[in-house]
Amino acid sequence: MAVPGTRALDRFTDRQTAVLAAGVAAVLAAAVYLNALDNPFVFDDDLEILQNPSIEHLTNFLFVFRFSITRPVVNFSYALDYALWGGRSAFGYHVTNLFLHVLNVVLLFALARYRARDRGQPGPGASSAGPTLTAFTVASVFAVHPLLTEAVGYVSSRSDLLCASFFLTSMLCFRRAFVGSGARWLAGGLAAFVLAMGTKETAAMLPFVLLAYDGLVLRNVGSTKARVWPVHLTLVISVLAAGIGRVWLYLAVEHPDATRFQWQNVLVVLHVVARYLTLLVAPVSQSLIPAVYPILTFSDSRAVAAVGLIALMSTIAVLEHRREPLVTFGIVWFLVLLLPSSLLVLVADKGAPMAEHRVYLASCGFFMAVGALVARLAGSEETTANRRRRPALVVALCAVLAVLSGLTVSRNRVWADPVRLWADAVEKAPRTWEAVYGLADAYRTTGDQTAAEATYQRAIALRPGLVKGYLGLAGSLLDTGRVEQASEVLRLAIARVPSDTKARLLLAALDEESLHDPGGALRLCQEVLAFVPAMAEARECVRRNQQKLSTPQR
Repeated sequence: MAVPGTRALDRFTDRQTAVLAAGVAAVLAAAVYLNALDNPFVFDDDLEILQNPSIEHLTNFLFVFRFSITRPVVNFSYALDYALWGGRSAFGYHVTNLFLHVLNVVLLFALARYRARDRGQPGPGASSAGPTLTAFTVASVFAVHPLLTEAVGYVSSRSDLLCASFFLTSMLCFRRAFVGSGARWLAGGLAAFVLAMGTKETAAMLPFVLLAYDGLVLRNVGSTKARVWPVHLTLVISVLAAGIGRVWLYLAVEHPDATRFQWQNVLVVLHVVARYLTLLVAPVSQSLIPAVYPILTFSDSRAVAAVGLIALMSTIAVLEHRREPLVTFGIVWFLVLLLPSSLLVLVADKGAPMAEHRVYLASCGFFMAVGALVARLAGSEETTANRRRRPALVVALCAVLAVLSGLTVSRNRVWADPVRLWADAVEKAPRTWEAVYGLADAYRTTGDQTAAEATYQRAIALRPGLVKGYLGLAGSLLDTGRVEQASEVLRLAIARVPSDTKARLLLAALDEESLHDPGGALRLCQEVLAFVPAMAEARECVRRNQQKLSTPQR
């Protein structure tokens, strides 16, 4: 006899209920981001959209492709937005981001449900509620988790959203091909994989995730060994070859001056992975520019904590690979998908070590592991104890979703105001140059030049060897007509960074146009040519000022 109050859970068995559960998760995703649709462009949106001429030419595919040759699919999506929304209104671009997030919620629900079903057919006394409950847990938490607000609410994180869309689609297609549905699904998986690679380098990890899925989840479906060479090894070898070539090109051609491998960066990467884990469990103190400082020794408390946490996670994956391989698969997914973002830090000491949007696709694995644990608590057998436990789990899940939704809505409000966003970053990372400089730029954009100049000075004090801070301060001074003071700042920049060309060119323009000193402008441009002989802008400056000096003054 059924336990009272569990009849609704009993209906978690058919396709209609699965569709309803996926729809609820999708609605949750849309609801928590409604207050982000009116947010402005911020940070890299300036370069990606506002100063991107290629998005104005949707039908000029070559121009769109060449402007962003490593992520052409993303650039094409911006061009579609430009055509669809009639220009560069931030609202339309946010709508597209939200649509992609909702789509990813549905795709993740489908993959999580198939994954739970592929784990094995239920026994005679088993409940068929498990796959749908697992999928809803995974998709709904993914839909509303505040750690994903940067990926969804920040337009320039479109690459993470699109990559996830194609990645999940590819996984679903390959899964369908592996369970015996024909070569057309295999072709669909390959096509989606190629498109994912055209959005973000993270997609290169798909062959490894797919291999883990086949070995852990589908090990009782067909012959995994028969798929190793024609599918798995072909994909893995292709990705490894492309990855080695890309790293060589980056180090040998694009950035030959990049710092080579430093073992301390391994500690930083482990610390960042641990930070992502803690933020997924307790999403507090989020920041646009997370404070990540160097770790020099293994005895550093941050290194000890990171190694311990990742070791614990890895131990769980090993112990669970037979009893509950869905947990192991989720952990493998999470760790593997974080590798690409760590690569530049490891091999070249380049790039920001941490950014919240990078965990968007990786978090799917974490949520899958959590969903599998929830399914275990719910139990697979139709016993009285399990029937009594499930309503409590549903109530607990609803409470978690309510808390996460509130945090997401609150975080969206921070992104609504650039000054507030950057001030929040400075408050949480006061010694981070990028945060302080970003706040100065935000003040300048809003017209608060007094606050901007003070904050630029703070940025210069943090990194006196970076010319960008001086250029920002000089620009703020010029905004209010203080040419002489701007010239002094630029001369200070040249004195501190003698090899810089940008400060010289700007100072030359001031000498020529505002201070009426063609001799000073000529000297500065000649100095630029000494560093970069082929610079057309400096050559034109020299020609123009030589002509002025040779023309008799009236």
